[in-house]
Amino acid sequence: MSAHRDVVLRTAATRAFEELGLLCVRQEGPPPRVSGALRAGAEVSFTGSLEGHLILRVSRGVLDAITANMLGREGPHSASLRSDALGELANVICGSALAGCVGPSARLSLGPPARIGAGRSTEERRPLYARASLDLEAGRADVRLYAMSA
Repeated sequence: MSAHRDVVLRTAATRAFEELGLLCVRQEGPPPRVSGALRAGAEVSFTGSLEGHLILRVSRGVLDAITANMLGREGPHSASLRSDALGELANVICGSALAGCVGPSARLSLGPPARIGAGRSTEERRPLYARASLDLEAGRADVRLYAMSA
């Protein structure tokens, strides 16, 4: 894992949360607060010059806010709509982060986002490549990129 890749991932996640999720990311101050369990998650697998997956986990407040903001209307929203919103956000973060880490000309293919619960996922399949934690106005988010060269 390198500091440069962490910065690239944080930048990609910040841009996606701000532009797609319409949430403000706190840039300064203490590390992300520890309150608010990361209950919802999405995973995006990829293959090509790098193989691996990205895991995005968010607190309930973030999940509700991005769903409402992306749909343009307040909830309540179905579990399916919340899952779709989170999956789309994970997909955008993954594509942007990979382009920033390995370059836009790299050959990569992203799989469809998959929902993951609060328990363990498939994180151990690849080494940790980059990570970022975000403190958002609605809660917090954790993004981890697991990858290795193909």
